[in-house]
Amino acid sequence: MRKAALLVVNQHYADGCFEELPGAAADAEHLAAVLGDPAVGEFEVTVVENGTALEIRKAIQSFFARAGSQDLLLLHLSCHGRKDPRGRLHFIASDTEEAYLDATAVSSLFVADQLEQSFCRRAVVLLDCCYSGAFTKGLRTRGAAPGVDVREPFSGLGRIVITSSTALQYSHENELTSREKAEPSVFTAAVVEGLRDGAADLDGDGYVSAEELYAFVHEHVRSRLPGQTPTRSVNNAEGTLYLTRNPGFRPAAAPAGPARSDTLRVPVPSTAPSPRPGAPRETDGSRILGIDFGTTRSAVAVFVDGGVRVVPNRHGELTTPSVVAFAEDGTLLVGKAAEEPASRVPGGGIHRVRPELGTGWTHRQGVNRHSAEEVASWILADLRRSAEAHLGETVTRAILTVPAHFTPVQRAALADAADLAGIETVGMLDEPAAAALSYGFGRAEENIMVFDLGGSTLDVSVLGIGDGVVETLATGGDSRLGGSDWDGRVVDHLVRELALHQGVRLTDRTALRRVAEAAEAARIELSRATATDIVLPHIAVSPSGPVHLEATLTRARLEGLTKDLLERCAETVRRVLESARGIEGVEEIGHFVLVGGATRMPAIAALVEGTAGGREPVRAVVPEGVVIGAALQGAVLTGQLREDLLPDVFTTVQDGRSDARITTDRGDCRSRSAGRSPSRWTARGAEPPIG
Repeated sequence: MRKAALLVVNQHYADGCFEELPGAAADAEHLAAVLGDPAVGEFEVTVVENGTALEIRKAIQSFFARAGSQDLLLLHLSCHGRKDPRGRLHFIASDTEEAYLDATAVSSLFVADQLEQSFCRRAVVLLDCCYSGAFTKGLRTRGAAPGVDVREPFSGLGRIVITSSTALQYSHENELTSREKAEPSVFTAAVVEGLRDGAADLDGDGYVSAEELYAFVHEHVRSRLPGQTPTRSVNNAEGTLYLTRNPGFRPAAAPAGPARSDTLRVPVPSTAPSPRPGAPRETDGSRILGIDFGTTRSAVAVFVDGGVRVVPNRHGELTTPSVVAFAEDGTLLVGKAAEEPASRVPGGGIHRVRPELGTGWTHRQGVNRHSAEEVASWILADLRRSAEAHLGETVTRAILTVPAHFTPVQRAALADAADLAGIETVGMLDEPAAAALSYGFGRAEENIMVFDLGGSTLDVSVLGIGDGVVETLATGGDSRLGGSDWDGRVVDHLVRELALHQGVRLTDRTALRRVAEAAEAARIELSRATATDIVLPHIAVSPSGPVHLEATLTRARLEGLTKDLLERCAETVRRVLESARGIEGVEEIGHFVLVGGATRMPAIAALVEGTAGGREPVRAVVPEGVVIGAALQGAVLTGQLREDLLPDVFTTVQDGRSDARITTDRGDCRSRSAGRSPSRWTARGAEPPIG
């Protein structure tokens, strides 16, 4: 993997319409030194200073054309920017003539095209110029409407643009005027400051991500220039994109005794190491897994070699569908292997079992009935096997994450399910607290709100962090509300449209599954676009021949179809804030953290932003953040990390059954498994055949 940076800086201009920018050259010099520092960036840095439009275009084209898919590229432009009469942004070169921008300047469309056409999947563009907020091309098609959607998902691998300002602000200015020639760029100076000494390492993990750099620069610029708001936009976000090291970072060592440190350093999540060959070997059992058993998807992680690994399943994916099905020969199928049979065979699949834990729910399969705990155990056993195959050793202990609103009975039922899977449940960790651990809070005393909207459940919690403890001040949620409900509204809409315009009532299970998959894809697409096309050929057959489903769904239409779902989210937030102990108003909450894939919907971000009084919510918790938090708690219990954050929402479990005191705002409660024995279903550790 190669790391390369191209800095384009224009300080002098031949056309008198463009004033000199004396601070630009010094800014670029400082940035080049930081990026090239082996202790910080290790970038190969190329600087084009006072280049002509032709020289700049050649340098940018060569920069992106040479890149491989795994390279990390950083392009920085520091110059004047100017819009033409059609509103298109141009970057001003040393020989640009204002009257002939199309011919003599560098069009933002050119830069965007080079970015899009490059093989590189990891590129960051920093624009320090006038009107830089108008740069939206590069992450959208040419026909897309102009404008930067500041609520787009911003986390991960992909193509990222961070700009210095909104459309009407200049980048080179001081607190009093935009015309002070000697004033360096506030934006680039903030970038240099954030990278040089690691100040932008906001989660304290030793690395600066693109998300953290934007958050640091955003606050730094706004504090100095209240009218100037840096913006950003992202395409193909996936995981977390790390740019530089924090040169001042010192890893936390395992404690030599009972002494505790002041700060928990969250290691960089790693998913790269390959599984170790050979059968699992027996160990002393000291390792503790972190397991996030979700309603729609589940994941497993482990702390090893100084960092957290989110363990891939046998399909190479970091999350496993929480689905169980039976093949025609009776073989049990779990996860991805179960999805297709579950949708094709009536009654052949089991979905959404987590909400049924502890309710007495059962599923009939032939002459047999299976409890929710038994079904859950099959999914948990599959996660354990994935971890053992990856590590090459036997692992039998785990910390399980649970929704904050889970009752003692549900927690006990989940512990029973783990026992059936051959897993000793060391403890349970509320999902909001796990997300807080993953994000790395705890460096200072503060209150945070965690808004966790997953595939099928909503959790909202207010947490207080200080004195090494994560304290729950209020919690609430909806176990029947998640992204799948938004998908369901889209499915209903498409089915109605098909019946209205083509006279076809869609009832076939396979066809409805295709519609459901398209609905989910459309919802995800509308998180970054304002409209999307849905095309499903041969969805049904009518007397006149094949029927095709073709529709255009807009973001506005989706929000109209789901207005009541958003109101349910808002009501939960209001209820939690009103009940938060010691919180007089939202101004006492330092951060509003979004967790869960469904929070990528702009309407959700807008809801939380409105609740926060206009402050932008934090998106830095990666999709696997909850399971990472569980793995970190396991590392604390095994002494691999110092005991810095002790969530009061951590439930201990003994003898394979929930027997825990939970000291939270819900009171001091003790729960048992209602006298049920795991042997009621099957012997401990016995596992059905997995297809």
